Amino acid sequence: MTSLGHPSLHIVSLSSSFEREVPMFSWHRRYSQYVEMADGVNLHLRRWAHPHDQQLSQAVVFLHGFGEGGFVWDNVVSCIADQIECIALDFRGHGDSDRDHNGKYDVEVYTNDFISVVNKLGIRRLLIVGHSMGADVAIRASAELRSRLAGLVIVDYGPDVSEEGRKRVWEDFENSLQSYESAAQYQVYLESTRILSSPKLLAQFALQATRKGDDNYFYLKADPALVNGIKKKDPQELWALLEKIECPTLLIRGTGSAVLSQATARRMVACISRCVFQQVDIAGHAVMLDNPEGFANIVTPFLRATARNF
Repeated sequence: MTSLGHPSLHIVSLSSSFEREVPMFSWHRRYSQYVEMADGVNLHLRRWAHPHDQQLSQAVVFLHGFGEGGFVWDNVVSCIADQIECIALDFRGHGDSDRDHNGKYDVEVYTNDFISVVNKLGIRRLLIVGHSMGADVAIRASAELRSRLAGLVIVDYGPDVSEEGRKRVWEDFENSLQSYESAAQYQVYLESTRILSSPKLLAQFALQATRKGDDNYFYLKADPALVNGIKKKDPQELWALLEKIECPTLLIRGTGSAVLSQATARRMVACISRCVFQQVDIAGHAVMLDNPEGFANIVTPFLRATARNF
């Protein structure tokens, strides 16, 4: 790992099975970078940028959902990384980021982490794309980042989520906390719970979401303590924050979502001053994995158009 001069910024080259899926451009390459938080936790991010650019003036930042990691955005980033620098963050306790020292996880902690990363990287203008829990963080961070926020994409999430859908996400994660003989065995589990996603995409997901333990079995990178950490918040907090969003906003819902209802989505559109609502067919809550092409066809034009106004 090589320091780039900032005591809390480290960058290394990144290789993965996703490499063939994401085009490399003459001035954009993908790197693995670590940013240290005030409590010593190192957060991992996937960065599509010039290797010598330590400070970013503008970027699209992608925030993943509960129990996943920044790798879920790789195929989406391939549609926009030729135009603007992109970052996909692993929240603490997820992906290749450190686990919380005390095993305590909360959406406010994630929000503070995200704002710290933006500040440490020197991003002066940004677009945020957040899915599920990542959308929660994006909405909460929008208040502090208002003057720098060029646009916001909220993917299948809102203040009033279905309790049944929320419970299903939790149970799927808890049930996945087991040992696997290989990443391929974890893929089999994923195929039983994510029936709309392609086996090829789930194979890549499984490789990125697991690591081999000292006993030669594979385990999720996500911290098992997550199941006891994140608590449900008062939905009125988010409704109040939505009313304050001033930037162009795209709200995306999977037509088969068990988390975000159409009624909540339409109330959100009425609440946000500059919001467009789009739905992706043949997709549930994990919209960008269930129908990646349909998702890209909706989100890419918005990102490109908004980025041109940076």
